[in-house]
Amino acid sequence: PISYELRRNDNVSGNILTKHGNGFIWTDSTGRLRNSTSTPTSDRGGVAINTLYATDLGTSSVTNTVATEQTISSWTITGGDLGTTGVIKITFNWSFTQGGSVPTATWRVAYGGTTFFTFTDGNEGMAEVIIANNASASAQNARGCFWNDAGVAGSIVNVQNNNTGTVSSGSDQTLAVTGQMNTAASDSTMSIYNVIVELIRS
Repeated sequence: PISYELRRNDNVSGNILTKHGNGFIWTDSTGRLRNSTSTPTSDRGGVAINTLYATDLGTSSVTNTVATEQTISSWTITGGDLGTTGVIKITFNWSFTQGGSVPTATWRVAYGGTTFFTFTDGNEGMAEVIIANNASASAQNARGCFWNDAGVAGSIVNVQNNNTGTVSSGSDQTLAVTGQMNTAASDSTMSIYNVIVELIRS
């Protein structure tokens, strides 16, 4: 049987960690559960166990008065959390308005400055993107898909496979959702909501 014991460690949040078998588990200052095979020397050491990075059921919006790409919302993925095989999964709803016209908008999901998913659509809908480290902390494969409210219920409107990147996930990197209207207007508003960002590790 695996034995468990509580230990004091002033390097981690709350000063308490759990030793189990050959490893250690603790909750860091952001509330994420972390694991390490050796005694942690910092609060953000080791790796994050499968966790929700962000949940935002509210709405984040930008006024797209010029037809240029704008960041609508972003999150920091802590360096080292993905290891060599970790996965980032983000799902969100999107919508936009532009009075007096029938607009289209381009949406992008980027990690570490590299765009992994892009789609252009004239409706509202939902998107899901998966970015996975491919046996290396600096090699990613990604795929994504979106559904819009004009299609058949449950149908996938667009799928992008095998987008690749070379982002160094050993350092803190930004995950961002951006939007760009096809035309500029003072009343153009782009929004995302019901956002869930997950970290999945094997």
